[in-house]
Amino acid sequence: MAAYTIFWSVILILYSVEGVPQLRPPKPIGMVYVTGTHYQVGKQVGYTFRNNIQEYFQLNTELQTKVIPFVKGAGKKIYDGFISTINATYPQYLEEMQGIAEGANVSETEVFVQIMYVELTHYMSGGKKTDGACTDLYVNYGYPHVAIGHNEDADPLIAGRGYIVDADIINDRPRGRLTVPREQFVAYTYPGTLPGNAFGFTKSGLIITINALYPEKVDVNNTIPRYVLTRALLSAPSMDKMDDIVKCQGHGSAYGFSVNTADMNCTNPCIDNIEVAPGYSTPCSTVNHTIITDSDYHVNIYRRIQIKQDPESILSSQHRAKALGVPDWHDANDIRVMLGNTVDPRFPIYRNATPPDTGSTVATGLFDIAECSLHIYDSNPAHSDPLITMDLPYSNYCRARKHLTTKMGYKKTKLVDHNTKMQRHNIKMQHRNMNQIIRT
Repeated sequence: MAAYTIFWSVILILYSVEGVPQLRPPKPIGMVYVTGTHYQVGKQVGYTFRNNIQEYFQLNTELQTKVIPFVKGAGKKIYDGFISTINATYPQYLEEMQGIAEGANVSETEVFVQIMYVELTHYMSGGKKTDGACTDLYVNYGYPHVAIGHNEDADPLIAGRGYIVDADIINDRPRGRLTVPREQFVAYTYPGTLPGNAFGFTKSGLIITINALYPEKVDVNNTIPRYVLTRALLSAPSMDKMDDIVKCQGHGSAYGFSVNTADMNCTNPCIDNIEVAPGYSTPCSTVNHTIITDSDYHVNIYRRIQIKQDPESILSSQHRAKALGVPDWHDANDIRVMLGNTVDPRFPIYRNATPPDTGSTVATGLFDIAECSLHIYDSNPAHSDPLITMDLPYSNYCRARKHLTTKMGYKKTKLVDHNTKMQRHNIKMQHRNMNQIIRT
């Protein structure tokens, strides 16, 4: 009971800083450290960011006027089917969502549809969706040229309402597919949904970023929504387990996505891109891996899996791929500049929801793996300082890097121009007590 009281005292401190909900998106990106069971963590996050969640749900007219009526009417069978499949495979995440709903004082239906939102809206639109999202760049030439950069592109309503969750979750009742006793991760999170669909890292040393992919058809038959699978990736202790999660034997993914991941437990980080597509007639996702050993990128187009894609949803990606050209970035600084590119006037890499583009870059995560640091931006990274800088887990690679730095005299990469005043929060992620909290 004493521990539970500490949890809530922590939350109230952060909430007093956020203040009253505003129509204008609050700044800066909020961050909270939470621990407990899945339900307890969900409730803490929901309560802490209830202003952001309530406002996002209220302002999302598509949610209120189309998606909610659909799942209560013509789409109820699809909605119930997804809930049943999640309950059979990852019931802990249903409990986490129930906690979010109670903490934020919103309906469970509003929260539940968030993790199947892409599948539902794609099905409702007859396969036509135009919100292609996210750009990922990576380089892996060996130290010090190792990095992953991610533009989180989404509904403009998410800007300033998304938040960072630093979680230590006790799986008090291992069942279904989630049998690990504990989940520890940091993830940028959309308001009112599960962590995992954007960018983050596990405390065991896995970096994870996600690209949306847009097959022509969504598979609603006994499949798992992609947001549930990306949430499950935060539980993975290794890349091999990540492969098992995305394949999801017996069900498969309902829709498409791409995982960009690095394992910092390798002496030289292993960077892998994983494309995932529905299996359709096969109860298992179609999966393809590519190991990155130079510089490369991924946008919202399948590059290796042969599958029909929605032409409207990949229009922005085609423009961004053209702007990226032949990959020639060599370190985190090159990636930072490229992620801020706005040369294409219609569909730039750094997006601002100017028609005909409907998406907006709501946050940028730059994993400078060579320096074991994550830099998070809430404005164009080519022209601004990081809002937050945090240490990545002290892994095998970090130990090896520290040795190389001492022995060979490498200097830390500069992420901003010399004439730019550094204004950033350095957040230490190790050895944090239960009652500590981060505010930016």
